Amino acid sequence: MKKRIFFALLLLSVLTVKGQYAQEEQQPKLPNFSLFFSPAHIYGYDRSYDYGIEYFLNKKNSIQAIYGHAGPHQLKQSNLRTNRFHLLFKRHLQLISEHKPASLYYGGELVYKSIRDKVASYSSPPVEQTAFRNFNTMALAGKVGYSYMPPYFPFFDVNVGIGIGKNLYTKSPQSEGCGCLIQTENELFTKPEKSTFLYLNVGLNIGLNFYKK
Repeated sequence: MKKRIFFALLLLSVLTVKGQYAQEEQQPKLPNFSLFFSPAHIYGYDRSYDYGIEYFLNKKNSIQAIYGHAGPHQLKQSNLRTNRFHLLFKRHLQLISEHKPASLYYGGELVYKSIRDKVASYSSPPVEQTAFRNFNTMALAGKVGYSYMPPYFPFFDVNVGIGIGKNLYTKSPQSEGCGCLIQTENELFTKPEKSTFLYLNVGLNIGLNFYKK
């Protein structure tokens, strides 16, 4: 009798463990994080090389961080140096998994951009002096987009954002030739100036996905 009870309990334990494994196998894998770059800004007016990471906070919420930079060779305009940072919170409308890797989303974005702008050149033999203006741009925007995130490849994300931005001029122009400040009657260069503008952004990100084990 005892042997029968023992074998019955053993069989029940085996079936329970097997059922748990089967249930775990049926649950789809979920994304953990993605690495990507943004080819949309390589060409166009506001050029830069952008790289980013997206990390899932839970099943439907993720956070995306992007860093972009550009120098004289990329910009080909008056702006000589640009550094930008994007921080985006995303709320996916559907659960993204290995079986259903696509979803629409909405969210909010914070943007910071630092620009060094060439404003004038002065000839003072034997040195030619160039004046620069340094200013920052900040923007807060709402975003809607579409993400496609199957395991490994490709990570595809396209989005549109609209919001309010502000330019803040923080420094007077400085001459590279003599290291001194250029004196001018233009208040744009001698006093801080703020300007508000409508911020519009279209993003395209491509990269790799890494799923939770």
